[in-house]
Amino acid sequence: MDVLLNPYFLGYVLLILLLIRFGNMLRAKHMENVERRAAVEAKRRATVDADL
Repeated sequence: MDVLLNPYFLGYVLLILLLIRFGNMLRAKHMENVERRAAVEAKRRATVDADL
């Protein structure tokens, strides 16, 4: 029980949770960018096909 109340242990747990949250944020941003690029590419292809 003393280990769980150790401030250093709690600090490491908090750091790990923050790193996981930061990683999830980066993954979500990456997926947003992938979707946006795919939409731009689809729009570009549609305009090029219409012009040809």
